[in-house]
Amino acid sequence: MHRSGGGASPRVPAAQTAGVTVRWESAANIRVLPPLIGVTVEYTGFAFRQNENAPLQISLVLATCDLDEWARVPTRLSNRPQGFQRAAVKGHIAEIERFFQQDLSHTNASPTSILVGLAPEAQELVSLVDADSGEELRPDTVGTVPVRCQLALKFDPWLPDEGTPLVDQIGELASVVEARSEPQHEEADASEADIDDDVEWGAGVPESAAEGLNEGGDSDGNVDDSDDGDAGPSQPDVSESDDAEISPAEALHLYSYAELRDLLATKAYESWDDTDLVRLRDLLVDERKPGLIIDGQHRVAATRNIGEVPFIVSFLPFANWAELAFQFIVNNSSAKKVDENLLFAIVGQSLEPEQLSEIEGRLNRSGIKVNLIKASMRVHLEANPFAGMLKTNTPGEKGFLDATAMQKKVIELWYGSKGSSGTVATLKKFRAITDDPGRSKEFRMVDLFGANCSALTVREKAEEWQDGLWFEYFSAFWGAVRDKYLADGLWPQSIDAWPRVGVRSGSPDQDKVQSLMGATILGMLQISVLQRWAERREDRALEDGEDFKTLTITPVQFRDQIANILKPLSSDFFTEYIRSGADASKQVKQVFIRALMDVLANRKSVAQVRASSDSFKS
Repeated sequence: MHRSGGGASPRVPAAQTAGVTVRWESAANIRVLPPLIGVTVEYTGFAFRQNENAPLQISLVLATCDLDEWARVPTRLSNRPQGFQRAAVKGHIAEIERFFQQDLSHTNASPTSILVGLAPEAQELVSLVDADSGEELRPDTVGTVPVRCQLALKFDPWLPDEGTPLVDQIGELASVVEARSEPQHEEADASEADIDDDVEWGAGVPESAAEGLNEGGDSDGNVDDSDDGDAGPSQPDVSESDDAEISPAEALHLYSYAELRDLLATKAYESWDDTDLVRLRDLLVDERKPGLIIDGQHRVAATRNIGEVPFIVSFLPFANWAELAFQFIVNNSSAKKVDENLLFAIVGQSLEPEQLSEIEGRLNRSGIKVNLIKASMRVHLEANPFAGMLKTNTPGEKGFLDATAMQKKVIELWYGSKGSSGTVATLKKFRAITDDPGRSKEFRMVDLFGANCSALTVREKAEEWQDGLWFEYFSAFWGAVRDKYLADGLWPQSIDAWPRVGVRSGSPDQDKVQSLMGATILGMLQISVLQRWAERREDRALEDGEDFKTLTITPVQFRDQIANILKPLSSDFFTEYIRSGADASKQVKQVFIRALMDVLANRKSVAQVRASSDSFKS
C-alpha cells in the first residue's frame, strides 16, 4: 500500500504476501488478523450513541497518516454525494503544517476531532467485537453507555507495481471506475425595500415569537448586500483570477464524475507528463478508499506527511448519505460558518429527494431554509430566464449570480417561506418606497395572485402557490425583463456574455451585462416594477367598481402587462447609473427605487432622471 512517509518511524505491515491480509498498525501495536482478501485495518475504541436514535459513533485515536490510507474527502469528483465537501484550501493546509512543524517547543496541539463516515456500499465490510468479551457487537445493541470495542474494516486497496508504466497503471485503475450516470442536476432575507411575511395569508400567527421577529427581513428595509459581482464595473467583486495556465491534472478537482469517465475513456491523459500522470493515478487510488472525511480534511492533509500525529476520530461507520450530509452542514454552519452557497449546493444538488426528506425537518430546525433552497434550485435548473446563472461556489460551474443573494433579494418574494418547521406555507408582503407617505402602501402577494389559486382556504392557497404557480409567474415576470434588455446587451445574449467570476474585467459584452445582472439591482427593479403593476391593477379595478383581489390573470397576460410597464425604462438608466460601495446605504437604495418609480409611472423620462440626479453619469 502506498504511503507518503515523514520523519517518524513508518508503520509496519504485519504480513505482506500474495493472498494474505496486510495488517497495518503502528510499530508499537501490531496484531495479525486471520487471512482475508484485501487489507484489514483494526482499531480499538468506544462505541456509543449520543441519543437513543442517533447514529452509532465510535471514538478512536488515529494518526492522520493511518487514516489517510483508507479515508478520502468526498468532493464533487466522488461518486456521491456530488459537491459534498469544499475543495481543500492550500493556504489553510500550510498554516496547519506550520502550526505543528515550526513549534520548536513541541507543545502545539489541535485537540479537536476529525469526523469520518463510510461509503454506504462499504459498510458491510465493517465488523465490531466487544473488546472485553470477545463476542460480536451488534450495532443495534449499542446505546448511550460507551462500549469498548474492536473495529475491523476490510477493503481492497490498489497496490501499484512501480515497474509498470504510469499510463498502464492508470489504465488498470480506469477499468474499475464505476460506470454510473451523471446526476440530473449538475452544473438571501428581504429585497431592497420592505418584504415581510404575510401571516394572515399563511398561518394567521407566526409559529413562535422568535419566528415572528426574524422571518421576512428588517422592517426598515435594511438588507444584506453580500451578492457577488453587484458592485458594478466601477468596483467589481475581485478574487484571485483563475486565468493562470494550469496543467490538465491540476484542473482535476474541477471535473465531475462523468467528465473523469470521459477522460479515461478517451485516454487523453496519455500525452501528459509524469507529474500529471502521478496526480491522476493517485486520484484514482483515492477513489477506492471506503472512508469519507466529513470534517477535518485540512488537518489530515497538513499532518499526514509529517509523522505520526494522532487525532481523536469520531467514526460513523453506518450513517447513510443523508446523515453524513447533515453532519457536514451542522458542523460547518456554527463556529466557523461555511459559505452559504456551499450549503445551498449541498441541499439543492447533493442529495436525492428521498435522502433529503430524511433530514429536512432537522435542517429546518437548524436554520437552513430547505424549501426556499429547493425553490432557488428550480430557478437554477429548470427553463426560465435565470437557468444556469446561479453561482453556488462549486468547482467547474459557469454561474455568476450569487445564489444566496438571489434567493434573498429576488426569489424569496415569489416563493415565500415555510417557517422554522418547514411546514407552514407563508407568502410575502412588500412596498417599494418606505419613506414617502404617498407611496407607502404595502401589497400582499395573496392580494395580487391569490385569485389564481383554485384552493379555498388561505393555507391551501399558499401551499398551491408554492407547489408551482409561483414559478410560472416568476418566469413570466423575468421573461418580460429579459425580452426588454436582451437586444441592448444588458441581459446576456449567450453564455459567452456571462460575466466571469473573479475576473476584474471581461469582454465589453460581459462588462455591460453587469450593469443590470446583480442581485441587488435585480431585486430593486423587481420590487419597483411589481409595485407599479400592483398600483395600476388596483386603480383600474376601482374604476370598474371591482375588487382587484378577486381578479385573475394568466402568466401570459401578466408578462404582457410587465412588458408594457417596462417600455419607458431604457437601458441607459442602468448603464449610466454610478454604483459604488455606497450601494449598501438604505438612502441610496431609496433614491434608486424612487428614480425607477418616477420613470415607470411616466412622471419623468430617463433623461430627466439622469439630469436631475448625481447618481448618474453626466
